[in-house]
Amino acid sequence: MEGEDKMYNGLKGTIRMVDDASQIHMKWDNSSSLAINTEYDIFETIDDRQMISVILLEPGKMAKIVEIEDSLESLQEVLKKLCL
Repeated sequence: MEGEDKMYNGLKGTIRMVDDASQIHMKWDNSSSLAINTEYDIFETIDDRQMISVILLEPGKMAKIVEIEDSLESLQEVLKKLCL
């Protein structure tokens, strides 16, 4: 990101949303929330998600082992589906 001193090469972050102007809003590892402008900024995406195996026990069904992303959000999504 040209002109942004604290946005150095190799800085990693997590995508939070993409807006209607195609800017990618980020939560950067340096605590910045500066958005990526896809027309001007140089960036690459990586997939470094960590997966965990969990035992899923749905009411009235056999238990099964599933893999989910190791994050609170992923666990909440699984629980939300079970409560519907």
